Amino acid sequence: MLDAEPTTLHVPASPSPASGDTGLIGLAWVAVLIPFVVLCACFILRSRRLALLHPEEHAFRSLAKRLRLRTKQIERVRRYAHDIANCSPLEVLMDDDLRVRVISSVD
Repeated sequence: MLDAEPTTLHVPASPSPASGDTGLIGLAWVAVLIPFVVLCACFILRSRRLALLHPEEHAFRSLAKRLRLRTKQIERVRRYAHDIANCSPLEVLMDDDLRVRVISSVD
């Protein structure tokens, strides 16, 4: 039943992956990531520069965001502070009565 001589197993050569395709995929990822990183860095640098140049503006934006004011409400507060009250928009947001009066006129 069994032959005396040993048998050999022949495994066909496995196809090697094409090396050109992996290089193109890597290049595509680099082409996508570089502009994304540059845009993020520009946004961070711009926001830091604005905060350093105008700390009152930074405080106003932060407070408006915490109060969840809409764009029209923010514009109304700025216009009221500049035209009528002759003060900083931050002062209008800090005064509860004044803020309610200005914001309620928008709604």
